[in-house]
Amino acid sequence: MQGKIVEDTILQWEIEMFNAFESVVEDGKMIEFLGEEFLALPNVFWPSKDTELLVKHMKVFRGEQVLDLCTGTGAVAIHASKMGACKVVAVDIGGNAVRSATFNIQQKGLDSIVEVRRSNMFDAIRNDEIFNVITINPPFRNHHAVREVERTMWDSELLAHRSLFLNAANHLSLYGRIYLTQASFGAVNEMLQLADQNHFAVKKIGEQYVDCDMTFYVFELTKRS
Repeated sequence: MQGKIVEDTILQWEIEMFNAFESVVEDGKMIEFLGEEFLALPNVFWPSKDTELLVKHMKVFRGEQVLDLCTGTGAVAIHASKMGACKVVAVDIGGNAVRSATFNIQQKGLDSIVEVRRSNMFDAIRNDEIFNVITINPPFRNHHAVREVERTMWDSELLAHRSLFLNAANHLSLYGRIYLTQASFGAVNEMLQLADQNHFAVKKIGEQYVDCDMTFYVFELTKRS
């Protein structure tokens, strides 16, 4: 009974988030995140507590190259550039996400460092592109997403997760890191299994309890020797 109550609470929270993302006016909404403003167009995920956890725990060193998957507003990519990355490629499958990220990056004068591409995960990444760091704040749950807005939080058949682990090794440097968020109500066990199957070591490096029995996690993944 307790499990159903939690599931119903999570689902109601997700629906409220979908409604908020979907109801944004055509010109977008300014969202405050870590003391800065970011434009979010309709159906684009807003940087939130899980995004903040990722930004606070990821490590990017000066001169490194970063790939930010599921970039949304570009908030993680922007912070990676401010941490010293010499090049950041930020990708998202959604057209409005790409437009939001492009606007935010240009407004902050970072377009010489951060390049935005519309891409379903690695589709627009060239075979010869290698990164020191890959960041991803993916949709957490294995729910069937019908509408565009649902893809912000639901990963149908865990296709985004599967793509990450099938392709990351080909684009990650030998001693590179992946920083990935998940949640207590998300596909944590499936993520761990996919990581193991594809020879990645996983370490939890941060977590934050929010409310409604929701806890966000951030993991660091490295190639297993």
